[in-house]
Amino acid sequence: DAALRLAAKLSKGSVRNSLNNLQLLKTFAGDKPITQEVAEKALGAVNESDFFSLFEAILDKDAAAGYKIIHQIFMKGQDIENLTNGLIEHVRNIMVICTSQNTAGLLYLSEEEKKLFIHQVGKMKEKLDFKRVYLPIEMLRLLPEAVKGISLNISPQTLYESFMIQSIMMVSKIEKEVTELKKQQ
Repeated sequence: DAALRLAAKLSKGSVRNSLNNLQLLKTFAGDKPITQEVAEKALGAVNESDFFSLFEAILDKDAAAGYKIIHQIFMKGQDIENLTNGLIEHVRNIMVICTSQNTAGLLYLSEEEKKLFIHQVGKMKEKLDFKRVYLPIEMLRLLPEAVKGISLNISPQTLYESFMIQSIMMVSKIEKEVTELKKQQ
């Protein structure tokens, strides 16, 4: 199921792309079962857990952990477009959960994924209190710079590391604002 969901997600709504992805999975797997790991390798997809880990590193202001996660993603040879789209989707999901009472029809997640996102939003709420929605909005503003740099042939890994550091700086700034506002109350 996870492999099929990934193949469908990466097809971007195109029936032709869906069929191509299924054929690629079948060819890549051969006689072996088509697992999520097989699908990730065959389609150059980034494992969702990497996005959760990267976001956690940003929330924890742990640049070293963030560098390691980004390095591991690039060492696996993941597709840059899939990395970019996956990161944008991850941050969007967090933004939607932060700003919407009812996410039905807005997010298409498994129950396990919903729990992981809700946990991550809870941690963000704990750290950033009522200003938590600023972080995903600012991250979504930062990502186009990385994409633009990639199109100019600048090292993608360096651009994603810069995005991570800028996001950590944003967490620090928001934490400072929240602390100041609490002191004023």
